[in-house]
Amino acid sequence: MTPISFNPAITSTIALRPGEDSAARQVEPKSYTPPARAADQVELSDAARQAAADPSSIRYDLVSKVREQIASGTYETPGRTAVAIDEMTRALRAG
Repeated sequence: MTPISFNPAITSTIALRPGEDSAARQVEPKSYTPPARAADQVELSDAARQAAADPSSIRYDLVSKVREQIASGTYETPGRTAVAIDEMTRALRAG
C-alpha cells in the first residue's frame, strides 16, 4: 500500500455561489504527518529453524532457480499460487 503524501502546492476549493470569487473560497490544506510504520517481523516454525540449521537440506539449485524466476517476474502465476495454497491447506489440515 502506498501512502498518500501531502503536497502543499495543491489546494482544494469549495462549491461557489453565483457571483462569488473563487479566490475568496480557497481552503488551505491541513498539514499531514504520515503514521509511523512498524518494523517487519518474521516468525519461523521449529521445522524451519531445524531446516536452516542443516545446510545440507537446502536445495541450492532450486533456490537459485526460484530467485531467477522471481527476479524476472515469471514465478508468481495463478496456477502456482493455487497449487501452493492447496498444498499449504493440506499440510495445515494434516497437522
